[in-house]
Order: sequence, then structure tokens, then C-alpha cells
Amino acid sequence: ANRSLMVQPKEEVGVARQNIVEMVLSLNPRPDYLLFYGDDNLPPNNALWLLHETMQKTGSGAVSGLYYMKNANPEIPIMWRNDKQGVLTPEKDFQWGDAVEVDGTGLDFCLFKTEALAQMPPLKFKTELF
Repeated sequence: ANRSLMVQPKEEVGVARQNIVEMVLSLNPRPDYLLFYGDDNLPPNNALWLLHETMQKTGSGAVSGLYYMKNANPEIPIMWRNDKQGVLTPEKDFQWGDAVEVDGTGLDFCLFKTEALAQMPPLKFKTELF
């Protein structure tokens, strides 16, 4: 399997992600997957396997591990739905271990099918502040 590391130094994170997606989508042959991995995130040993397994089971074009806020509530994962105000809360909005459909999430450990990225509108990523 081919692997490649792409880095976008000195760019705002949303711009950097957008640039990387455009580079990956322009490759020929195009890879099947793109993983965003933050340098401040340490997932479990089997995390990538779990993302891929969840993607296969759900048919999703993107699957993300939980990424947590770095503020007064570090136990709250960054994930939300457009039909609910604020982030989703564990035990209230979902149970630990559930696959949860969301409209937005932190992307520091997120696996995408490049086929799904190619079908998205041109502006794919932007940084939102809570």
C-alpha cells in the first residue's frame, strides 16, 4: 500500500486542510482514503482500524474519532448537529461507543474516502470557533 505525508506549514488549519484535499484529489491514481491526523492527538493503537471498520459498517464517506475541546470543558468532544444548539454531550445526546451521525466535528483524527471528498462542494473545510 502506498502512503504519503502532506504538511502545510504556516497556513490556517482550514486553509491547510483544503489545500491538502485539493492536492490529493488531483493525484493520478487517486488514493482511496485520506486521514487527517493532528500532532496533538494520541489515538489508541487500533484507532485507524476502528475508523475503517466503522466506515465499512456504516457506509459513511467520513468517520472521525472523538476530539476534545481544549478549554474549561476538556471532557466534551467537538461534535455537533445543525438541528441542535451547542456540541453533543456524552450520555445525554449519545452513548459512549456509538457511531453518531453529525454535521460537524473536530478533524484531528478523521478518515475520508476520497470519492466522498470529490463529491463535496469546492469549499470543504473551514475553522469554526465555539
